[in-house]
Amino acid sequence: MPRGRVPLLPSVKQPRITLLLIRDQSHLAQLDPELLQTYFDLTPAEARIAAAIASGQTITQAATSLRLTRGTVRWYVKQLMAKTGTSTQAQMVRLLLSGLASCRVPPA
Repeated sequence: MPRGRVPLLPSVKQPRITLLLIRDQSHLAQLDPELLQTYFDLTPAEARIAAAIASGQTITQAATSLRLTRGTVRWYVKQLMAKTGTSTQAQMVRLLLSGLASCRVPPA
């Protein structure tokens, strides 16, 4: 502990907490790669990968579903982050989803 700092409750042991999140991905919206391509000026390959990642797929899942290697998908994700001006995958997904939300057409 840094010098001069006093623990708040030195004699009380803090319980360990475990959180398990289970998510049903069957209800997640599938993003349209063509819309991503147009809205964010992406190549077709970048748009397919962006749609997969923004829809909740991991790098490995996207690679499997798109029949690419993990390394190729990781390279494309880095390109996507550079194009979108984001520094993390989470920021990129948030930008992709919020950008598309602003151009949604209301149901008839």
